[in-house]
Parts: sequence; C-alpha cells; structure tokens
Amino acid sequence: LRILVLTHMEHEYYIKTLMSAGILGYVLKSSQEQILMEGIRKVSLGRPFLDPVIKHYIEEAKEQATGSPFLTQRELEVLRLIAEDYNSNQIAERLFISKRTVDNHRINLLLKLGAKGSANLVKKAIELGLIV
Repeated sequence: LRILVLTHMEHEYYIKTLMSAGILGYVLKSSQEQILMEGIRKVSLGRPFLDPVIKHYIEEAKEQATGSPFLTQRELEVLRLIAEDYNSNQIAERLFISKRTVDNHRINLLLKLGAKGSANLVKKAIELGLIV
C-alpha cells in the first residue's frame, strides 16, 4: 500500500509514529495545493514525500540528535518535576500551564532523549547529567 497522510498534526511524535507504520507521504492540511499534488504524484510512484515544513522539523531533530539533546528551560522544569514523581496534573498546576501542555512536553522529552517511559526518561536524564 502507498499511503499519503493529510493531516493538521505537525508534532514530531505523530510523524515518526506514522512513518514507522509504513506511510510513504505526510502533507499538512495547511499546505498549498501544489505541495499536495506533488505528494500524491511521488507517493503514487512509490517514492517518499514529506511536506517541506515537516521536512524542516525532521532535519532540525536530526541535527539536535547528533549532539546532546537540546532541552528548553520549560522542558527541563517538567523533567525535574517528573523525576520528583509529580503527575501531569500536578506539574500543570505547579507551573501554571495546562495539562495538555505538560503532556506535549513529556512527548518532546521522550523523543529527544529516546526514552520509552517516565522511568526510562529519568534514567537517561541522570545519565546525561540533565538532572541530579
């Protein structure tokens, strides 16, 4: 099957998940018509296609993966609270942000550190010296 995904989801987690599931193309709904048409043509020929915006995100992620993971200040705050065994609701309340924002930070942390869960995330963060 040659699958081209048309979505509004720009998050790296969704892109990687779908790519690992075997899709050939990924196009954002906000893209111009010619980008969608190019994606359809390439995927129909069995060639991969990524929306240029998504391609930019993937390239940035690869650049960051070559060195130590770059974490934002907010991601570090969330990471420290995860290490202190706070759940997403508690972290949101403590940092005055929404639970959804906390969950997005969790996903970013898992991706950036290549972790499979909270315990593994904390372990890798300690190994990298991101938390004590």
